Amino acid sequence: MQAQVIEGTTEEILTCLQEAYPNQTLRVTIEPQEEENLLVGVPPPPNTIRSEAQLIELLLQSLNSPRYKVTNETWEQRKAEVRRRVAYRQINLGQMVV
Repeated sequence: MQAQVIEGTTEEILTCLQEAYPNQTLRVTIEPQEEENLLVGVPPPPNTIRSEAQLIELLLQSLNSPRYKVTNETWEQRKAEVRRRVAYRQINLGQMVV
């Protein structure tokens, strides 16, 4: 089967396809018109870098941020915190802690 472009409303397209290909499973991709912006009002995902300038700014901030030495004790504290958070989420989601 070869791909075809069919223009019209969703209902018109579905009706056309149902008549043309009865009793067949079809894959339908509906592309929005260029003037349609489906992301209006949808907030961007958290921690999304939107431009090169923003990336550079974040990198410079990280270079200028306070530094501290990471020791074995630091790693153990972080692992303990991660384990505590996992256990908390499992208990609150009603899952068994393994």
